[in-house]
Amino acid sequence: MLCTTARRYVLLHSLPSRGAHSQCAAPRLISALLLLLTTCIPAIAQFKEIGPAPMPPAAARQQIIKLIANLDATNRKQTVTTLSGLVVWYRDILDDELIAAWKTDARANLPDLIETLADAHLASAIIDFSWREQREAAFTPAYAPMFGHLMERYPAGAKPFLDDLTASPKPPNLTPSEAAAVCRILIDMPDLGTWKRTALQILPAYRAVTDSLLAQDQRSTDQERVYRAQRWVRDLKSPTPASSLQSRAIPVTQPVTPPITPPPVRPKETAPTVILKVEPVYSETANKLRADGASVISALVGLDGKARDLIALSPIGYGLDESAIDAIRKWEFKPGTRDGKPAEIRASIRVNFKIRRDPANNLWYSSAIAFPAYAGMTSPVVKDGLMPKPDGPASSEALVLGFTVDADGNVRNIHRVSGSQTSADFMTPYLATWKFVPATSGDHAIESAGTVRFTKGDIDQPK
Repeated sequence: MLCTTARRYVLLHSLPSRGAHSQCAAPRLISALLLLLTTCIPAIAQFKEIGPAPMPPAAARQQIIKLIANLDATNRKQTVTTLSGLVVWYRDILDDELIAAWKTDARANLPDLIETLADAHLASAIIDFSWREQREAAFTPAYAPMFGHLMERYPAGAKPFLDDLTASPKPPNLTPSEAAAVCRILIDMPDLGTWKRTALQILPAYRAVTDSLLAQDQRSTDQERVYRAQRWVRDLKSPTPASSLQSRAIPVTQPVTPPITPPPVRPKETAPTVILKVEPVYSETANKLRADGASVISALVGLDGKARDLIALSPIGYGLDESAIDAIRKWEFKPGTRDGKPAEIRASIRVNFKIRRDPANNLWYSSAIAFPAYAGMTSPVVKDGLMPKPDGPASSEALVLGFTVDADGNVRNIHRVSGSQTSADFMTPYLATWKFVPATSGDHAIESAGTVRFTKGDIDQPK
């Protein structure tokens, strides 16, 4: 968040879709509509405020603590479903308890749960604690896939990790286990933004560990992993980009844990309150690509009750973030207070865009599209594409595909980031049909790499 206290102030609103459109007496038109509904569930922005919380916060905290403590392989799916249903009211409590559980020694069952339920704050806290406070115990190869996925989805969470590794004159000394986790994250990270260039600066410092991991990958039965390892071997033989890092191998030893600075005392603040809302519009692109999810907007609410300086903290794409921002600009607020006096307060506003899902149809849905953001560069914007019809027995799963948008707005280099290879093979031809307004730098269209998340069932469905 852009304000240290703003996380507490999350205004929750849901946008469930409507069903069929107005009735028509002509049988021919009805038949056409029924045919359309078998392949796509239309969604428009029917704005609706979230109902009252099902229980007091103290009771919710106790339930969340119990669910996390009892999590194991036999109840993981049910636990995820139950906690997902509580997120809309108790996001802060869930984040706090997951962070607290991760800081204990009983964290082995948590990675899947954290990956599924993570937001930007949770991802940053988990990565920062593991990397800077308990590196030897928590930053291990077993958890490297989770760290990599969190850094990919929430790039801001990777900042302390990358800052320390690219520090001059040399990166930190690491134990063999820590070095293996670092190298695994860098090797497996999709080539997004400056990740590849940064990795080429860091990996030579841990040459023996890097070579060992790449040798393992080249013996893998996963052909994609083999090809990626071969590319790394080739790239690491080439001259690395200019860097302040030394290219010689850094000895692997015990790390020195940085001192922990106590948090500053913050003034007491109350959140602004919405007193007049305007309904966001569900974009045509989002409707066609069956896209839903939560857009979190940071807004500075002034003494005049108006929101300004609006930023998409957790964008989802498809034109939905822009729709949420346009609507929030028209809202009226009762200003928040600081130490009892009216004040400008930065708050986070969560707007849920929701498509009615019918599990019996077994449809794939689109979710967040993520591109790295750089000064002077605009991100690609999807404008058209196709989604598949129902494809077999109902199931619940998630898939993340990486891809590149070229300067003409076409999708290239599609590859699996997470999820099953079977699902990746199925969804790849559909993602290949998507058309984007390409990224720009200055007056020129440029290539940009990103990821998109697809889901089935109730996974990621806003509540």
